[in-house]
Amino acid sequence: MRFERDQSHGSFRRFRLGSLLLSACFATCLAALLLSANGLAAELSPTQDDAYPLDGIERVGSLRGSGSCHPKQLVVYRGSRMKLEPPSLVFEPFVARLKRFEAAVSEIAIQVYGRAPSHMLHVGTYVCRTVEPQQWHLSEHAFGNAIDVTAFRFPPQARVALDAGNAALPRRLRGAFTLSVLADYYPSRPISEIGERHRRFFALLNRALRERALFRTAIGPADARHRSHLHFDMAPWPYFKL
Repeated sequence: MRFERDQSHGSFRRFRLGSLLLSACFATCLAALLLSANGLAAELSPTQDDAYPLDGIERVGSLRGSGSCHPKQLVVYRGSRMKLEPPSLVFEPFVARLKRFEAAVSEIAIQVYGRAPSHMLHVGTYVCRTVEPQQWHLSEHAFGNAIDVTAFRFPPQARVALDAGNAALPRRLRGAFTLSVLADYYPSRPISEIGERHRRFFALLNRALRERALFRTAIGPADARHRSHLHFDMAPWPYFKL
């Protein structure tokens, strides 16, 4: 009988020790999870010196409920340094971001092609919709706070003396041409001289987008759902995947 009691007490002690270890492990894992979540939240939160008028607007909601689109301060934007095709409704403070982007595009295009594009083509600014495939999170397009750029249209090269950097511009790029995200972002292999020019343009543009903080969100063909366009917006949570 004594042996059975001792054996019972030993089992109880082992059970209790196992429970304590399990509790400690759970507490440690929970703490690590919370720290990770806090770190992610901090990473996705806008900095204090980067305030934007739409930061406090709720994005969660169904289009059929309280989260329906109620756009304010929408203006028709036609482009600044280049024509926006087609002209579209955007959130008024978003115009300043588009102008900065156009300036960067013009600067890089002159460096690569010897002139700036005349048109910027897109497939959407203000559209009252959710983020696909979700049905509970409003897209930045629902506020006119985003744009999906598909291409840049270039005019023929002016008949002026070329600098050394563009003297060898391929003949096909001396006339009018359209630079397409879908067709030219990833040049086909083997990479031709024209493909190399396009690759350089997008590489420099991607660097400018990151270094100059032109937008908070920039998504391109690196994301399978954005193979045909560059998506830019000013959501409160920075995200880059170009």
